[in-house]
Amino acid sequence: LHDPEHTEEEDPQQPQSGDIQLHADIESALERYDSVFENAFSDIFAKKLGLEYLPKPSKEQLRDNTDKGGGGGGSLLVRLFNLMQRSKTDFTMLFRKLAFLDPSKTGDVYKGLGDLPNDFASILLGEEIDDKQIPEATSLWIRWINDYLDEVRHQRGQHQRGQHHSDTHSDSFVQEWRKALLQNNPRLVLRNYAAQRAIMEAENGNYHALQTLYAAIQTPFALSVDEAALLHGAEGHGSEGCSEIKLDRTADENVAEFEDPAPQW
Repeated sequence: LHDPEHTEEEDPQQPQSGDIQLHADIESALERYDSVFENAFSDIFAKKLGLEYLPKPSKEQLRDNTDKGGGGGGSLLVRLFNLMQRSKTDFTMLFRKLAFLDPSKTGDVYKGLGDLPNDFASILLGEEIDDKQIPEATSLWIRWINDYLDEVRHQRGQHQRGQHHSDTHSDSFVQEWRKALLQNNPRLVLRNYAAQRAIMEAENGNYHALQTLYAAIQTPFALSVDEAALLHGAEGHGSEGCSEIKLDRTADENVAEFEDPAPQW
């Protein structure tokens, strides 16, 4: 007989309405994940390169990427990642030092390491790279640098190689690009060797390194003397905002103590 006070228990094996809705929501989120991630990824690295957007590679560039093992073709970002891996280039320093290049110079003005600003050339090839790989790596770097600066000029309104512009326009364009790079690429990241050094010295009763490192990571974007000189170089030539750039010498000194890659042990 049916007991009106007795209710049948729900079968735990059968999905409930709330579970079905949750499953649908998860599937919907996963379907959107790839596009959301790709858009965010592209936006972050466009800013790190001082660009408005990441350009899509042409079919010819994609073919070069396959033919040359990823080093000669593909998108600017893919080529950059491949080159950094091949050359053992420090990720943080590479993006920060891009600001020392000069996109106001049209044409392939950089033809070898000797043509590059020393601040940039000095970090391009890591200490661990095989000497036999240096000539090819150098050639690929020079090609990438010139292609990259072409894209910078294109997106900043400098559309044609060899096109002449007034000094005022050129200085303003370069300085705004440099400011964007220095604002989106930290000079300092907390590296393991630096943290270990601070810990070891603190364990021995010396807290100077720990205090300096703590102060340094509060200002990871602190300008160096050379970077401040780059940004101040356009004052009086129409570059807006450069007069607001201030060099904090204490922050500079703190960051300088820990900004280098780990030493070779």
